[in-house]
Amino acid sequence: MKRFWALFLIFSLLLCGCTTGQTNSASQSNLVAQSSSVVESSSVPQSLPVPDSSSVPQSSSVENNRSKVKTNCFANHSFFVEDSSKSDEYNEVIKCYNNYLIEGLENWYYDENYNYGGDIITGYCLYDFANDGIPELLVRYGSPILQEAEVCTYLNGDIAHSWVGDMCILKNGMIGYNRVSTYDRYTFYKYNENGNFDRILKLEEVHTGPETENDFYIDDVQVSKEEYFNIADKWIEEYEKSYYPSYRSIEEEYKALN
Repeated sequence: MKRFWALFLIFSLLLCGCTTGQTNSASQSNLVAQSSSVVESSSVPQSLPVPDSSSVPQSSSVENNRSKVKTNCFANHSFFVEDSSKSDEYNEVIKCYNNYLIEGLENWYYDENYNYGGDIITGYCLYDFANDGIPELLVRYGSPILQEAEVCTYLNGDIAHSWVGDMCILKNGMIGYNRVSTYDRYTFYKYNENGNFDRILKLEEVHTGPETENDFYIDDVQVSKEEYFNIADKWIEEYEKSYYPSYRSIEEEYKALN
């Protein structure tokens, strides 16, 4: 009888162990299935709601807000008017000068205190140095109160440049300078066919001291006082009748356009 109960107990234990193993196996299978389901769902891109297009900044409008496009306010301006009563060459020159000024004023800006740099055009005018009916263009840079200028000459479809400084124009079309410090220096130039200026005469009176006679030079050669004034008187008299070119103000042109 004891043997019977011992066998029954062993059989019962074996039967419970099989049932438990199946249960654990099923649980593990369920866990694996759930985890693989999570992995698969996370790897699939989820569709997102499309935002309202009106709420999205447009790149073009952003760029427009960030920076302003710099424009040339003189781009379509005519500084000089062509004249049908004059030659084709004259009108071609006028057109060239207009384009030259427009290009040179591309970076121009308005400054009520005249704080312009030396490369900013502030004035311009025409003058016929060669007296041939074809004018030259005078361009002033920097401060509007200075008279230093560049002379632009139309030659063979292009422009030749001459920097002539603080010039005065004499009646005969020559230009002259006068510098005064410890000496008086008058220098006179004449315009040539290449668009440059040749020096005609240089007069210099050097003040050496209150108790010493001044020294006198003509074209860098020392001469007597009498020799000096025999030549200098006439030229100095002509210089005193000279005048500055009548420049037109770029600032005034700007105000008229705006």
